[in-house]
Amino acid sequence: MEENVYYIPVLLPIAVNKPYFYRHTKLVTSGSIVKVPISNRETYGVVWHNSDQMDMPDKNKIRNIISVMDINSLPLDLLNFVEWVSNYYLSPLGNVLKASFRVKELERVFKLDACYQIDRNVLIKETPQRKLVEDIFVGDIILTKAEIISKTGVSYSVINHMVKSQKLKAVENNTQNKIFDPNEFRKSKLSKEQDIAARDLIQIFNLKEAQTVVLDGVTGSGKTEVYMKAIEGFLLENKQALVLLPEIALTSEFLIRFKNNFGEFVAEWHSGISIKQRKRVWDGVLSNNIKIIIGARSSLFLPFSDLGLIVVDEEHESAYKQEEGIIYQARDMALVRSMLSNANTILSSATPSLETYVNIRNQKYKKISLNKRYGNANMPLVSIMDMKSSKISKESWIPSELIEKMEGVFNKREQVLLFLNRRGYAPLTICRKCGVRMECPNCSTWLVEHKQFNQFRCHHCGYHSKNINKCLSCFASDTLVPCGPGIERLSEEVRKIFPDIRIAIMSSDHLAGIKDINSTLNQIKSNNIDLIIGTQLVAKGHHFPFLTLVGVIDADFGLGVTDMRATEKTYQLLHQVSGRAGREKRQGEVILLTHMPEHPVLQAIVSGERDLFYEEEAIMRENQSLPPFTRMISLIISSRDKNKVTMASKKLLINSFPPKDITLLGPIEAPIARIRGRYRMRFLLKGPKNNKIQVFVKQWIAKIKIEHDVKITVDVDPYNFL
Repeated sequence: MEENVYYIPVLLPIAVNKPYFYRHTKLVTSGSIVKVPISNRETYGVVWHNSDQMDMPDKNKIRNIISVMDINSLPLDLLNFVEWVSNYYLSPLGNVLKASFRVKELERVFKLDACYQIDRNVLIKETPQRKLVEDIFVGDIILTKAEIISKTGVSYSVINHMVKSQKLKAVENNTQNKIFDPNEFRKSKLSKEQDIAARDLIQIFNLKEAQTVVLDGVTGSGKTEVYMKAIEGFLLENKQALVLLPEIALTSEFLIRFKNNFGEFVAEWHSGISIKQRKRVWDGVLSNNIKIIIGARSSLFLPFSDLGLIVVDEEHESAYKQEEGIIYQARDMALVRSMLSNANTILSSATPSLETYVNIRNQKYKKISLNKRYGNANMPLVSIMDMKSSKISKESWIPSELIEKMEGVFNKREQVLLFLNRRGYAPLTICRKCGVRMECPNCSTWLVEHKQFNQFRCHHCGYHSKNINKCLSCFASDTLVPCGPGIERLSEEVRKIFPDIRIAIMSSDHLAGIKDINSTLNQIKSNNIDLIIGTQLVAKGHHFPFLTLVGVIDADFGLGVTDMRATEKTYQLLHQVSGRAGREKRQGEVILLTHMPEHPVLQAIVSGERDLFYEEEAIMRENQSLPPFTRMISLIISSRDKNKVTMASKKLLINSFPPKDITLLGPIEAPIARIRGRYRMRFLLKGPKNNKIQVFVKQWIAKIKIEHDVKITVDVDPYNFL
């Protein structure tokens, strides 16, 4: 008897827009992961659910499925999500699928790491490092050695000594064998306002249809505790929750808080975890053994078995926009993932995005407010210091009035934050001899001096020179003049004024990874740091109990750029960094140093008239037909050959026939005309908020045959206009 033969559509995680057909002797369900041949190699793919529109190739050329993996199928809502992202962002379907699983991780044999729990009955000599380890073990939390190091920054020898002395005891941690018992939840202590907000959230989520709720609370109001209470309700129904964070630096603190409340059914997901951890989490999410994920934007592509809630914490953050690979906005895609999974969404922020503000105003989203800081802490006092009239010496960036306030804070054993959103020592360096500005050889941008590393660095391509004492053009020595301050220059100035204080610099250049970040954060929270000097990394969601004074250097930095979101982004950044001050019983103070004291953004920060600022911004955008009232798409045409970029741009322009309601601008040279050696030109399209503009762009690009090395990058809803 002849075997049955079935032709199975399989989508591969490569740059393709449709599945390939493979032969198998049995029907294979949609979402199954299969091993298949492709060209002269083998790879994994997913049995696709939608092949009605596909043409069947010559059956004699169809190859066999090698094997079907013995794991749960990917859920249908994830497959639909992959398709949705591909269609909306005009990204190849296979590339989007690649975000959902990685072939190397599927091939790894999974082995559980040993886990440890603290034994408080065992007494050993206390050292600062051992205390750091002990402090992260709250309740019955259990952690691997890698997790302990990631959260504390201590060495393996510290942990091994604590294991040897039995202060840390090895315990079994196979979540798949554990019984999920909601009665073991730690009950959060909520203020009256938090309790009312949590009850309101739960009541909204009890409605039949899935809802989107904005949790709009002032900095330090305890929004996290409120949505943790809401998550508890979903876990009682055996559903899963995803908490998205804008920065990896926040995950460790959140992970500890959530594990303290919900035990070992919580896991983290981001680029900093090992392949072994990724495999464990991926399997646990797919089997519904892991209930809560604390993660970065890529967590949206995890195969949740029964997703009930997505929380987007600090939803306004531009870090949710993925700028390379698949270009997408994670906040917006969280709403789509929720819709396709029939899940609810919480957008949490003290400074909502203008998109969210408009959706609240249009009653598309519900809103719950928290107007008081937790524990009756006061909001910080905010003032403006006009740098045009302040007392400041030449080659100094900190006025004497601020120095006096800093000295008073240090005397009280409290902390100061100097915020400057500019990495390195100086943003621009000029040679006195030849007059040349130090420029990146690969990009049309200035090199940034990083004195601490004795390098000039490009913040776009990663290029760095080996010597900051010699001109890159005329090679003269000791003729270079740094222009303007970066955080390293601030640090140099402060060390001269206060030589004995303990300083932590928080920027991506000075903190090599999660281990360094967590070690620094622990020192700050333990009051082992007097002064924090930081970029935007320090403004996002951190709680520093001893921080009472924030000085913002160049508070108007960012207001002069040609970006339609410049005022919104600056307002949000200044509001968030101001919110780090005085979060407990100590009164906080914020001083904004500026040459533009009358600017509406700075006045809004001082007055606290947030909603008035948002309303005026919304009116301006609507009058100018700008997002969120319209949709934009950016096209960047790039190549290492400038002539090829010009020719491809002309071809696109000649073949562009947009509908009347779509405006096409360009081509023009991009503001940064060359990045990583590739010349760049830009088109910008603006149209109504429907998929008409995507349909046009897809058809338009398909008409054009472009030369080798020419790349067209499509950015739907662009945030970056460089």
